[in-house]
Amino acid sequence: MRFVSGMLWFRNLDEKRYIGNKNKNEVADYLSFIFEGNNLREFEKLLNKAGINEKLIAVESASGKMVLYFNKKKPIPFWSVASNGTFALYALFYWLKTSKELTLLFIDEFDAFYHVELSETIVEMLEADHSFQTILTSHNTNLLSNRIMRPDCYFILTEDRLVSFANATERELREGHNLQKLYHNGEFNE
Repeated sequence: MRFVSGMLWFRNLDEKRYIGNKNKNEVADYLSFIFEGNNLREFEKLLNKAGINEKLIAVESASGKMVLYFNKKKPIPFWSVASNGTFALYALFYWLKTSKELTLLFIDEFDAFYHVELSETIVEMLEADHSFQTILTSHNTNLLSNRIMRPDCYFILTEDRLVSFANATERELREGHNLQKLYHNGEFNE
């Protein structure tokens, strides 16, 4: 029961939906969460790691509400200018920070708004966290690399099958194989 109650599925496409881990009453205010504790600095570090070398600041508006800005000579409102990839990164940060006792994280189309390097960075970051299991879906064949994951950790999902790369070929897969090239050449088509 603990494992099941710790499961979370979310997606960053237009509807920004989630299932699991929390009920709707437990979801913290998605936008104001960034101002709690050290979240602003931690998110800024994540942005910097992702190649967005910007400083963030919190500014109190005339109504007394905190607002997030990029720290420039004239501060720029974060939510007005951030890209979809940056929003997706914020959503990932939010769920990782607010999910209690996470056991399984499933992110559908996790890299829909990421460039190739950021997709790899996110996979490596999630792979390094051994406190929960992760399932990511993607159409990005650039991620098919032994450098990122073992072949038995990549799966092909079609209408009629789910099979790991290691079981989708007669070839003995070795570390030196180019998985992306093999995939594009039909090596994993049964």
